[in-house]
Amino acid sequence: MGKNQKSTTMVMGLFILLLFVIQTFYISRSISKNMAQSPSYTENQVLTFKELASYLRISENELKDLIKVNKDEKAQMISSGTNAWDTYRFIPYFEIGDKTLFLKSEIDNWVQHQVLHSQK
Repeated sequence: MGKNQKSTTMVMGLFILLLFVIQTFYISRSISKNMAQSPSYTENQVLTFKELASYLRISENELKDLIKVNKDEKAQMISSGTNAWDTYRFIPYFEIGDKTLFLKSEIDNWVQHQVLHSQK
């Protein structure tokens, strides 16, 4: 192989490497942009009322009704002397001031429990 061919091969190799680096940059930039635009739900993320309704794909009114039914059923169980129930029988939430909040990981466990017990 002549000196001219080695130079041409080297330039072509560098050109291909440069194209690969540029392509990788644009792909990673595109992925980062898409991740920033879509909501991510991490395991320990705290969800608001609106976010949970969206996550469960139900309306906020349906979520409000579900919590009310759960509260009423829990109160009825307590008044009849039953103080024990399955951990995920009722939708798990906590309140801070006037806000009702939900841990995503607990909601995921609750959904799994609902699916398992609805099949019985």
